[in-house]
Amino acid sequence: MQVISHTSLSFSRLVRYLSRPHNLPSALHTRNTLLSAYCGQELYPPAADRDVDDAARWRTLVGFLNSSAHAVTAVGPVPREVLVDAVSNGTHAATGQDEPDEPDGPWGLIVTAMRWKMPAGTPKPPRIQIWLNPRPPTSTATEHEWQQRRRALATWIFAEWLPQYARAIHQAAIADPSGADASRPREATNGKVEMQSIVFSGMERYLVDLCRQIIAQDGPAGGRGGSVQWENPCFQFLRRVEPDRAPEVALPDEWHEGPITEDDVELVRSSNKLAFPIEMVRSRVHISVLLRHRGDGHAGQSRAMGWAYTHEDLSIGSLNVVPEYRRSKAFGRGVGATVVARLEPKIVAAARAALEAAGVAQPATSTPAHDDAGPFDWTPCCAMVEEDNAVSRAFFTRLGYQQVLRNSWIGIQVPV
Repeated sequence: MQVISHTSLSFSRLVRYLSRPHNLPSALHTRNTLLSAYCGQELYPPAADRDVDDAARWRTLVGFLNSSAHAVTAVGPVPREVLVDAVSNGTHAATGQDEPDEPDGPWGLIVTAMRWKMPAGTPKPPRIQIWLNPRPPTSTATEHEWQQRRRALATWIFAEWLPQYARAIHQAAIADPSGADASRPREATNGKVEMQSIVFSGMERYLVDLCRQIIAQDGPAGGRGGSVQWENPCFQFLRRVEPDRAPEVALPDEWHEGPITEDDVELVRSSNKLAFPIEMVRSRVHISVLLRHRGDGHAGQSRAMGWAYTHEDLSIGSLNVVPEYRRSKAFGRGVGATVVARLEPKIVAAARAALEAAGVAQPATSTPAHDDAGPFDWTPCCAMVEEDNAVSRAFFTRLGYQQVLRNSWIGIQVPV
């Protein structure tokens, strides 16, 4: 199996490749993760410097993800276009960019991160993101043949790469018992390394089940008794929003918009269904919206009504409306819909600025990837909704979002 480190990949060409029509929307989560450093507090808004080379961009990302030499790994028959110093053969008709030389077989990207800087001595369980490319239009393989090859590639990742990675970060923990190294994992008492989550970006359900099966197997080809601790399947909802679009909803005089502030962080964290680390919430407030109601709080102070921020992949996160304001309306729209409408232009601006900083040319408008695809463009707004959350699915559908694919998060333990 061909395994290529990020140091042999062109950062800008890889991001551009993931933005190709046939790779979106399945690659959106992974592509935006590669851009996440440019949307983080430390660099936002990023400066577009065309003279920055790929090595510098990789260093920026690896530092932001708090990762290691394993930050980004390509496996399988990687397209020549995304390799360092590669030259492509043609031009993409729709964008005017280089046309990639598509391999006639699936390949994948594995991104690892230990992003949040936790208090000293606190274990940092790693997060792993896996994306396998969809079948390109130029492939000569049948759909059945392609899926068989995808299954073989996924089997190798789960049975071979994952145990090797677990052993590598285990050795890093032994070498640095103080936890100063970014690769210090959390270990269970049974000697298994705990992965905080594995994200399967747009992968078929059977591949998630395959991972569960392989890591639980005994023997050298499997996980030797690993286990899946939890699973959180989500649907990806997308909506096309034009750059620099003015907010659709005006605010009543008694409503005030601002970002989430330090004073709001604990309220936002404690109100969320998932108990994200407070460090994570604090790191995302720079691309956020919080609506306040003027003058009805204690001693006439304004009071938070609803809010949302963006995750590192620029998806809408922790959307919440305080219960007593869930029936409040602004010109026919509720607080939640107003928060989303106000946040969407910020998401598009952040995505386009990140692409520019990454050295990736982009259309002047949000050109759809397919004529009939609607939201599948370079910088769509995205929301991840849990599979069993029918209320949120209906909410985003009413706002014009389309349910396009399924992402799954799972937590596992892998023996070392």
